[in-house]
Amino acid sequence: MRIELDDINSESASELIRIVDAIEDDPNVDDTLRRIRRLIEEGDSELLDLAIAIADHELNKATADEDELTPQEQSVLNHILQEDHDTLLSASNVASHADSDEYEIGTEYRSLRHRSHASKTLKSLMEKGHLGKIQTDGTVRYASPRVAIRHWLTEREMPQEVPIVELAEETGVPLMIAKAYVDEVNLG
Repeated sequence: MRIELDDINSESASELIRIVDAIEDDPNVDDTLRRIRRLIEEGDSELLDLAIAIADHELNKATADEDELTPQEQSVLNHILQEDHDTLLSASNVASHADSDEYEIGTEYRSLRHRSHASKTLKSLMEKGHLGKIQTDGTVRYASPRVAIRHWLTEREMPQEVPIVELAEETGVPLMIAKAYVDEVNLG
């Protein structure tokens, strides 16, 4: 199916135009713009979503300074990644680890002993693309993007046709990372 420009909803088109306008003056994005045009011309709506994600990714690279981790975020990220690779941690888990003598995370950043502050830090790490999330039993739990995607796929018994956009939205993993991981799993 080929998408005609009239078929693209105005919100998606406006978003894509905004992103392309923001990055087109950068000499390093010619290849990106060609990829976006090719994806749009190929025509299905999921490819349009991917095109928007590619453009957004390029824009985010240009503003990467805003996404640098604070020392506290880096500490929380290190803590989560040091845990068992399949462990999903909630904000309550991080707060209790910070309040425990067993873990170093609470000695430097005492505010992490409060669930609300731990939650804010975890959400920030997810928004910056360093963590993914899974909702289980009404609790949001965080892990590396790879672990979050693997849990999502396992819960759905590894569907043949993975809805990449839905996967990215539900796990909080950036669309391009989700697509790359699914492609890796499908090739493996």
